[in-house]
Amino acid sequence: MTIILLTLKEHQSGIWNTLLIDRLKELNQSVEVVTLESTLTCFSNPFPVETKIVINRVSDASALYKATVALLECCESLWNIRVWNSAYALCVNKWCHSAILERAGLASPATWRLYQQEHTAPDTAFPLLYKPNAGGFGAGIVKIEGPQDSLPKTNDDMAVLQEYIKPLDNQVYRVWFLLGKVQCGLIRQNYEGVDEFTTGCAATGACLLKNRDAKQPTLLAYQVPGDICHEIESQLLPLLPSAHCGSVEFLCNDNGKRLYFDINLLSTLPLVETVENSREVWGADYDPWMELATAIVQFSVSM
Repeated sequence: MTIILLTLKEHQSGIWNTLLIDRLKELNQSVEVVTLESTLTCFSNPFPVETKIVINRVSDASALYKATVALLECCESLWNIRVWNSAYALCVNKWCHSAILERAGLASPATWRLYQQEHTAPDTAFPLLYKPNAGGFGAGIVKIEGPQDSLPKTNDDMAVLQEYIKPLDNQVYRVWFLLGKVQCGLIRQNYEGVDEFTTGCAATGACLLKNRDAKQPTLLAYQVPGDICHEIESQLLPLLPSAHCGSVEFLCNDNGKRLYFDINLLSTLPLVETVENSREVWGADYDPWMELATAIVQFSVSM
């Protein structure tokens, strides 16, 4: 059985793909990388005949969003191929994030949907964060300081504006989940003067700040408390049964209230060597990438 890892051509050598492939091969799995672009001229199944599972690793910032959704739907509905993270259509869409978080009963910053032809900032307090509807790794996020600021254009004419809240103690939290359970957590400790939302993703040292001269954030392993595990495992993930892995981000406001603001299926897991206290919190031999690979293998043999 061949495991197909589906990604964009520009990302096939990205560390979030290569590390996963390495771990799958350590588990004696046959893995083939297929770029989304290579499938676009096919009317029929573009994958090898022995394909039983496709790992969806197409960035949520891709302009080829509609092609990805169509291909994954064909896999499951027409070709009898299981898809790892088939919740792509729901979670790739920032318009849906606030709806998902609200339905899960999780507090989040105030958010407004925007359509390009009607792009005007709401009559509310500033600053705000402008986020492309299809975006990832912090790409395209802009802080809007006041009504005089123009709103950027996006590749799908959709965006969200979100209340800007300065994180308590300059800390942003990301918690990864795997097959319905919390996997691990990380704190991104930012520095004064570094914009914690518009300079890069909050995941790993693989995502560098856009301002290379700025001091890089400190990454700290986070032992996820029980109440947060409950919110994610019992309130959020039951709404997303085909989100097999991924992460959620939250911050705390000045009053210590937890506010969730992002859901991501790409699951750019921590690079343990970039996390200062990984041994103390996770143990000397912890490898989240092997956990992910093992879960994918178990998923593939459970068909």
